[in-house]
Amino acid sequence: MLKILLTWRQLIDTVQEKIDDYNNHYGHSELPKVNGKWVSPAAYRQWVLEQEGDDIEYMTYGKLREMFMPEIKRVTQRG
Repeated sequence: MLKILLTWRQLIDTVQEKIDDYNNHYGHSELPKVNGKWVSPAAYRQWVLEQEGDDIEYMTYGKLREMFMPEIKRVTQRG
């Protein structure tokens, strides 16, 4: 027997709930530790914003250069 599918709005709300839960409650091992516990992505973001004084993420020269590199599709000629 098939179960009733979620509506599009219910799906979006469920995904957003999971994203918010991860960002606010899950300590990430690639982020610094505070009081012996890994900080969550949201807590780290808040700390970074307090240190920087704004919420603008400035791109490095290298990243800006890579964003606008031309791309050419090639067809293989051999093997």
